[in-house]
Amino acid sequence: MSREPRVTRNVSMFMGSFRNVSCVLLVLAAGCQTTTVEKGDDYLLTSPQSDSILDSKLKTLQGESDKYPKRHDLHYQMGALYYQKEDFSSSAKELEEALKLSPTDVKYHYQLGRVYWAMKEVDLAETHFREVVRLSPESRYSGPHAALGYILSMKKDYDGAVREFKKCIELEPENPIYYYALGAQCDMRGDREGAIQSFQEYLARGGTEYREKVVFLLNKLGVKTENLPPPKAASTLEEGIFGREVKGEPVPTSASPGG
Repeated sequence: MSREPRVTRNVSMFMGSFRNVSCVLLVLAAGCQTTTVEKGDDYLLTSPQSDSILDSKLKTLQGESDKYPKRHDLHYQMGALYYQKEDFSSSAKELEEALKLSPTDVKYHYQLGRVYWAMKEVDLAETHFREVVRLSPESRYSGPHAALGYILSMKKDYDGAVREFKKCIELEPENPIYYYALGAQCDMRGDREGAIQSFQEYLARGGTEYREKVVFLLNKLGVKTENLPPPKAASTLEEGIFGREVKGEPVPTSASPGG
């Protein structure tokens, strides 16, 4: 078995769990009107010292890539290191090279979608997230649909976003966050009944992270909420997806600024 360079371990910071980290894109969209980002491993800020370490690792990987030009994984690893340096343009270039050598690798498309989103290249991000959905096992992962749904929501394609979040619910029917996301899209496209039903399902499944927001939205939609049961303990599914990286940037709802 061939040994990979030791810098491989840094890729875990970049990739994380394909199923869960993709949902962080959804979290970036879910629920509050203020944003606090807690820097986790995927969002490390670099100092001059850490930059020099990353540069050393990049030099090592570049040497390996020159020796083994058909190893697409080396370009992926360099993309990960550039991502940590917040050099997104170079990260995208390396990931594009990885895809030239391995065009159907799902994780390469997924990470390139993330990089293009960081670069505000929304159309390119959508292209690669659509590839993730196309190449992923149909009944296995909700994350790719969540990522694509988020991008479509940001593009104001609410009908498209609704389709993706409904697919998430098919795959994970007990996960409350997808009901919140679906309700937000229904709200934005003027589907009052769909929004009410989805927000009520969020509460019924023990959603706690955005409970106050959901109660506010239901009241705004004319639904009385005085007799709601007390909040349950935080949902394991909700916490498991959100982790510690992000608390709050809103998926648009009609109650959001400009909505």
